[in-house]
Amino acid sequence: MEKSGEINLEAILKGLVEDKVAAGNVIIEGRAAMLALDKEVTMKVFLHKVNQGRVTLVASRRGVNIEEAQGDVEFSDRERSDRARLPFGIDWTDGRHYDLTVNTSRFTHAQAAQLVVDALKAIGAL
Repeated sequence: MEKSGEINLEAILKGLVEDKVAAGNVIIEGRAAMLALDKEVTMKVFLHKVNQGRVTLVASRRGVNIEEAQGDVEFSDRERSDRARLPFGIDWTDGRHYDLTVNTSRFTHAQAAQLVVDALKAIGAL
């Protein structure tokens, strides 16, 4: 608990993630979750897509028009940014936080996954 009497949700979430990492052989996925870790991990990967591609994908998956999808993407980006910036002081889009960044606008999901596997093999992690 914080001194104000409020629950420190970020500390609880960080503890849960650290418990999973301590158990070993895990993939941490989820909008900057791994940025909260104080320990070294095998590899940090950032998958990103150019904005218009994201908007089109959201519109298709949700069955909404482009304008609504654009608003959803912008809202999601603000939320993700706040989730990393407020508790941890981190810009989650800064490539310096990652070992590998993959632009999924250029690759299929299978190709992106293969790039990650190849990178893990290259560092002797697989």
